[in-house]
Parts: sequence; C-alpha cells; structure tokens
Amino acid sequence: MRTRRVAPFVLLGSVALAPGVAWAAPPESAAEEPHDAPAPAAPGAEPAWADYAIDGTHGFVGVGLGPGASGFWTYKQRVIAKPELLFALRGGLLFDRAEVAIELAPVTWVPDFEGKPILSFLVSIGGLPALGEHVFWPLRFGLGLAAVNTPNDAVLMQGRVDLIGLAYHYGHLLFELDLPSTRFASDLETYGIWSWVGNLSVSYLLI
Repeated sequence: MRTRRVAPFVLLGSVALAPGVAWAAPPESAAEEPHDAPAPAAPGAEPAWADYAIDGTHGFVGVGLGPGASGFWTYKQRVIAKPELLFALRGGLLFDRAEVAIELAPVTWVPDFEGKPILSFLVSIGGLPALGEHVFWPLRFGLGLAAVNTPNDAVLMQGRVDLIGLAYHYGHLLFELDLPSTRFASDLETYGIWSWVGNLSVSYLLI
C-alpha cells in the first residue's frame, strides 16, 4: 500500500525536475562541435602574408636588373647594336593597379661595355591589367633624363615604353619581367641611344 502512496510524489517530482534537466543539457549543435575547432578571425584582423591583396593603395620599393641590347644612332649613320646591362632602384604608388613610379639607375646603366656607366632617372605612369588571379600585364610609359659619362657630357632627354611583359603577385611581393623595356635617350640634336632591356624586377608592397 505504501508504494501506491509514494508513486504520485515520485511522478510529480520527475515532472518538476524535467525542465531543469533539459536546461542544463548542452544543445546538440554544441555537443557535436569539436573542442579544438579554430576560432573565427577577429574583425579587422590582418590577412595572412600570402593573402595580401594588391587592390587598394600601396607604396612599393624594389630593384630591377636586366641585360639587353643598345644601339647608338648619330642621325647620319645606321644604328650599331651592342650588349648592355641595367641595374635600377624603383619605387612609387599603386592605386588599384594603376601605377605612378620612379626609376633610378645611380650610374648603373651600361649601354656600352666599352664606355662608362650612365646615370638614368625616369618618372612613369602605367597599370597592371589582370590576366588571372595573380598574373598581370604590365603597361608603362615614362619620361626622364640621362647624364654622367654621356658623349660630350650632355644631359639627355629619355623616354620609356613597356608594352610586352608579365607580372606575378604573391603576398607583399610583385615580380615583373619586361620583354623588352624599350627606351630612347637623346640630346635631340646629334645622336640618340636606343635600348631594349629584358628587365626583371622585384618590388615589395608596403602596408
């Protein structure tokens, strides 16, 4: 007879405790989630180095090196082609792949190995149309000066056009190969220097 009197209280207690048990039990989604799952990236966190985007505004600095061929033209004779070498420092700004840059060869442009190196300074504008996710087509036009160790120690006007080449972007690095970078320097009176450089450059994109 006692079991009949206790049973209603046991039933009533189990009903009263059921909501508390259900509240204390973890939800199914939380129970199934592994404890070692990576935490989501905090808003505003810096991207991984390799995921650094080229879009936006960036400053850059870099170096360029390339062999090539140069031709001296005296306005009276045909062009005489000779091997050449160019080493230059470069820097500038990228605005969503539009480029404004300077290039300085600090007496490291050798248009003729029989002569002395020449100083070259160029200011250029250009762009990097996309060919793929990380591959671009560099286009560039520039004007500048050449001086030091030039014939008759003249200051030469100089122009540059880059129409054929490839650029590859990885993280903060931008690799570029121009085939060729075409240049022409002249005193606009007696002679000029044609230059075709297979220029390989590496630039670092600044934050």
